[in-house]
Amino acid sequence: LKRTGVTPEWAHVRDVMPTLLDLAGVQHPAPQFAGKAVAPMSGRSMLAFLEDRAPRVHAPDEPYADELFGKRSIRLGTLKALNMRKPHGTGEWQLYDLSTDLAESRDLARERPEDLRRLVGAWEQWAGENNVILPDWVSGY
Repeated sequence: LKRTGVTPEWAHVRDVMPTLLDLAGVQHPAPQFAGKAVAPMSGRSMLAFLEDRAPRVHAPDEPYADELFGKRSIRLGTLKALNMRKPHGTGEWQLYDLSTDLAESRDLARERPEDLRRLVGAWEQWAGENNVILPDWVSGY
């Protein structure tokens, strides 16, 4: 691997398996293996990026969405929207511009409702594509 140092580019945990398969020279078996259905991987190999053959793994305008124990977030460019239920958050979608507020201390949801709607819509699309089921209770994590 050639790339060293800190980079502003991002990757996701979903990119680990495609990278490992790429390193091993193994194809993912989707849509079937041994007669059973296999879901496709949602990530991308980071190998070309790590070997300095590609400038990035994901495009700068590509959404980065996630959900864990009902906590939801999405990043798009420098914007980040998140929603955490009480007592961990407000229970409402919040919006931050990480280019000026890395600490996520100034919620811009009321000032930039169109940006918030765009990000929430992108999160909902991602959630539908990935079969996200939100829990109906707060787990404590």
